[in-house]
Amino acid sequence: MEGTVQTMRKRSYLLVGLVVVTAITAIIGFLFTSGPANASLAMTELQVQKLTCGSCVENITTALSKLDGVDTVDVNLTTGRSRITFAPDRVSPATIAATVSAAGYPAEIEQELTAEQYRALQQETARLSELYVAKIGDRLLSRKEFNAAIDQQLTLAGNADQPELRTQLTAQIWLMLQQRLMLLEAATRNEVVVQDGEVDLQIRAMRKQQPDLDSVIQSRYGSAENFTRQLKEQMIIQRNITDHVLAGETDPQKRRALFEGWLEDLPSTIDVIIYDQQLKQLTRSAAGGCSGGNGSCCS
Repeated sequence: MEGTVQTMRKRSYLLVGLVVVTAITAIIGFLFTSGPANASLAMTELQVQKLTCGSCVENITTALSKLDGVDTVDVNLTTGRSRITFAPDRVSPATIAATVSAAGYPAEIEQELTAEQYRALQQETARLSELYVAKIGDRLLSRKEFNAAIDQQLTLAGNADQPELRTQLTAQIWLMLQQRLMLLEAATRNEVVVQDGEVDLQIRAMRKQQPDLDSVIQSRYGSAENFTRQLKEQMIIQRNITDHVLAGETDPQKRRALFEGWLEDLPSTIDVIIYDQQLKQLTRSAAGGCSGGNGSCCS
């Protein structure tokens, strides 16, 4: 099984001529929603500092569990944003923030939602979750696109009928698509544009290097339209990196440092909300990567 997954990873790279972007090291994302809304619950969002690992989340959760009225606690290690649902007649946002701060993680209230406002948010989230897996910045990842990406990898490996492998691939495909959408979101904020004519020129150049390009496109991407879309997105990402991240720097070491620093900071600038419950569990498991669970790694 492991050999199959490794082979699929190799096959998932873009064709020669596409830029290869280093994987984002920080695993983002957990679901800020928690099922059907309790009509009596309100929500507060905190900005929490000094978060370093999964034990920090455990420490905060343990501290808040001692408060009467706290219902759910979701802490984003990457951004520091934390959402807590609570019974407003039993505990206040100020008390919640003070408790988190007293646990060693300075917290400030970013926003508060009344029970009515929070119920409306939950209803909107439930509606979106029917069609979308997640939201990265302003970009929604549809279930259709997500499932198609998994199906594509399974087909390439010749394992389309293996449910267990599909489950294993879910986290891998999520990280790949999340990375691409985050990079596209960053390019959108910088108003980066690639014209269709530029994409056509790139494809022509690739055909000269690879005469059987059309057959490869059909087998790996399913259609010329799908390949052209992905190529254009990749060109947009590359242009944003060249024009706005590296900004004319020519020294290889400095370019590498600029790029890696930008990638490290990127997750803190783009919100990720996961709607899919299975994906929520996978990302939460991955984010809790600290052995011991007693907070020692946070020291």
